[in-house]
Amino acid sequence: MSITKIGDPEQNVVLCVPRWCGLNDTLVQIWFAYQFALNDERRLMIDTRVSGFWDDLDNYLVPTPTTEGGPVPISMRVTDLDINALNRMQTFPRLYQGRVDFMQREIYLRAVVADNQLRLQRSIAFVTRALFTRMPPQFPHGICRRMQFLLFVGFPKRRKSSHPFSSPREQELVVHHLSGGGSESLGTLSLFTLTPPLQDAVLKALDVCGDDFDAIHVRNTDIQSNYEEIFSDARRRLPGRRVLVCSDDSAVIAAAHKQLSESHVFTVTNTEATSGSPLHKLGSGRSPEQRRLLNFNMIVDLLCLAKSRELLIATPKSGPLSGYSALAQALHRRSDVVNQLLGK
Repeated sequence: MSITKIGDPEQNVVLCVPRWCGLNDTLVQIWFAYQFALNDERRLMIDTRVSGFWDDLDNYLVPTPTTEGGPVPISMRVTDLDINALNRMQTFPRLYQGRVDFMQREIYLRAVVADNQLRLQRSIAFVTRALFTRMPPQFPHGICRRMQFLLFVGFPKRRKSSHPFSSPREQELVVHHLSGGGSESLGTLSLFTLTPPLQDAVLKALDVCGDDFDAIHVRNTDIQSNYEEIFSDARRRLPGRRVLVCSDDSAVIAAAHKQLSESHVFTVTNTEATSGSPLHKLGSGRSPEQRRLLNFNMIVDLLCLAKSRELLIATPKSGPLSGYSALAQALHRRSDVVNQLLGK
């Protein structure tokens, strides 16, 4: 849905571009942007092409009728033409004045060209590639615009900006380009239902699960978990039970089949070997079809975990639960939100 087709064309805008983060954190940032749009009487545009989705949000979520008729007009897809129009608006933070397109280019450059490697991101080669790499969207003004982008990505520590939502803003456009987690993701999900194709995928997976099953979730890529402990607990508590095991690590799935031999272990999606990379960073170098399948599987697993009788979450070796694990726990307690997402 284009900027030229939503709400009052004179209404000010919040542009939410979650920065390179996973599912839960992306939803959290959308909630912050939605609340600001509500309080500041703005329309909300959500661009998830450089979040962990690496895709447009309307391929996965659609507003409920209540949200659609509510006080905040929402655009779930932002096009390059929209970005060009936003570049002409008076913008806060000033960092993005006339540089709205630089957000997508920078994340693409760091994820694809530098392959997420901090060492390469700090090299001269990384900066010079900003001049020559073909990246979406295409530069409209040739070498001059590329030179501006080179300065933008080459000196990130010089950027200074206030949090965009710290107070009401008079500018036409407020840009929210941050990451970070929390529990506000449930607020975002309460605004939407799944798209019909995604609903169908979840319901087919739930048919495989059956009416009475338990579930285990193990995050074990960038965040390492004590999954041996959770499997030991499951052996004691779940003998003879159907147990869904979801993980971002294929080795964990294999270990579950071996260690939970007295339970019926099963999966509803395929888990590939990722060499320790979290799933939300895999999409940057993949085709649109591969990205969509990855995202579908992520959401299918999430809602199947939420529908289980008993949900066990492996604790990390250090730090708090991952955002995805915490979201699965929260949805497990909120059958109303799960049913809304499934259109029930």
